[in-house]
Parts: sequence; structure tokens; C-alpha cells
Amino acid sequence: MKVFAAADARQDLLPAISVADIGSSHYEVACHAFSMLTDPYASKDIDWQKATLVNQRVMITDMYPELK
Repeated sequence: MKVFAAADARQDLLPAISVADIGSSHYEVACHAFSMLTDPYASKDIDWQKATLVNQRVMITDMYPELK
């Protein structure tokens, strides 16, 4: 829940629609407009973020900065 809250608090990101644990306090965050839930062709526009939880603080960075 902390990862969702931190991602949604950022004004430069779309809402977080899913969070997946990828191990060692790291999470993959998919950010996208909620229209993706009803439009299967919109999945290519997902903004992938990486969240790291350290001492109850969440830091969010680009998951794939090389693709920007």
C-alpha cells in the first residue's frame, strides 16, 4: 500500500494500476490511465517504474530509463 500511495502522490506519473514484488524490497509499478482496464490496445503506453522501500520510505525511479 505504501508503494501505491507513493506512486499516486507523484504529480508527474499516471496512476499506479499494479504493483509487483520483484524481491529485496524492490517493486515493479505499472502506471497508466485506468482506461487500459477496458482497452486492451492501450497496454503499450504503460509507464514502468521501480519502487524501492528502505526504512519505510519509498523511492520511485524509471524501471527502464534506456527506453526514454
